[in-house]
Amino acid sequence: MNDDTTTEHGVPAAASPHIAPDGSEVEFDISAFENLVAELGRDDTLDTFAIFFDEASGRLRRLRQLSCEEQRTTLKHEAHGLKGSAANFGLRQVSDLAAALEHNSQTITAENYAAALQRLETSYAAACEIFSKLRA
Repeated sequence: MNDDTTTEHGVPAAASPHIAPDGSEVEFDISAFENLVAELGRDDTLDTFAIFFDEASGRLRRLRQLSCEEQRTTLKHEAHGLKGSAANFGLRQVSDLAAALEHNSQTITAENYAAALQRLETSYAAACEIFSKLRA
């Protein structure tokens, strides 16, 4: 049942294009969602995405609590995990921002770390908004 408001797998057309709260476009590869729907079904895919978002929220909380000057190895590990899981779920912008944080983890200053986390959290919030539209 594909009409003007949904894609083949029931994804709301309103889920694209994606605009982050800061006005930038959010990169989300909807094909990752649609491929999982084709393989697992819509309900199981939504459950899988919900697990990802729970885990990603935990990673972001841990990143917010870290000292970039004293816990660089943990910072790198958390950013690496977020990068990979976000990429697997088609959240390219979140993945790219996490990759940049991972790459700079050994030298980033506290000020730049705070700014990088803000960008990452803004992009993640936009991804959560997209997910809420997918669940509709």
